[in-house]
Amino acid sequence: VGIDTGRASVFPGAQGTQDLIGLTISLAAKIEGAADSNEILLGEYTELNLHTDWRKRTRDVTEEREWEYERDGSEYHIYRLERVSDVE
Repeated sequence: VGIDTGRASVFPGAQGTQDLIGLTISLAAKIEGAADSNEILLGEYTELNLHTDWRKRTRDVTEEREWEYERDGSEYHIYRLERVSDVE
């Protein structure tokens, strides 16, 4: 799973569905592509907005992955959400 935080636009899709598009959606898809099986990766903005208890369960994995992305002129980090058993 790849999760990012930001704006998205909703557009009418085929057969009465709705499509989400935008930078946030594209970036979440790229983050998902960097994830391993059964893993949740968060974009930097999402990780920064987590409650402190949840942030204790994240680990920066930017350097461990094939990930190179800049946002607002600096490297945009990705974080793994660790299982509770891996944190305690």
